[in-house]
Amino acid sequence: HLTPAAHTILKNRAVNANIFFSTVPVSMSQLHAQKKAHSVVLQWSTFTELNSHHFEIQRSTDGKNFVSIAVIPAAGNSSLTKNYSVEDIHPNSGNNIYRVIEVDNNEQKEFSNRLHVAFTPVAFFAGEVYSNPVVNELAVNLEADKKQMAEISIVSAEGKILSTERLLVYNNFTYKKDWSKMPAGRYTLRIKTANETLVRSFVKF
Repeated sequence: HLTPAAHTILKNRAVNANIFFSTVPVSMSQLHAQKKAHSVVLQWSTFTELNSHHFEIQRSTDGKNFVSIAVIPAAGNSSLTKNYSVEDIHPNSGNNIYRVIEVDNNEQKEFSNRLHVAFTPVAFFAGEVYSNPVVNELAVNLEADKKQMAEISIVSAEGKILSTERLLVYNNFTYKKDWSKMPAGRYTLRIKTANETLVRSFVKF
């Protein structure tokens, strides 16, 4: 063990050599997930990174045995917020437990929180409206496992149908609508297929 005096000398030498100490090499947010029709999108952020090399994303069904599903590079050194995203295109039907491991250049590791995601594939999926609040154009991502018709309506807060379109949706599709000339307020996007009706809300500024 170093004496206090020796520790001070070592620290001063490190500062003179432009070597900086940090007790938290990576400051990371909680891991979040967004379920889609046939996949799960994992998202997290870092607020600071020091000597970081890469992130390994792992999945488990029992919380004990994890498998790696992706590896992506880290920022290295950063004091700015960095956003990361990985899509698991083969999630297990049922329970999925995800975690992210940050590995630095010295192979030291930090673990994120564990995130439990119950997943069931669906025939039709609609994401949230973006950008929300809407200024000029609204958009929503749609997914379908087979070709099917979808009726997309936009309804005012008073319940009046302002717009209706019928579209053929298959695989991944982004529906876009110019809403720049509409008054500010709350609206509902209603997506109706042969089997279900999905509702998404948005605000117009």
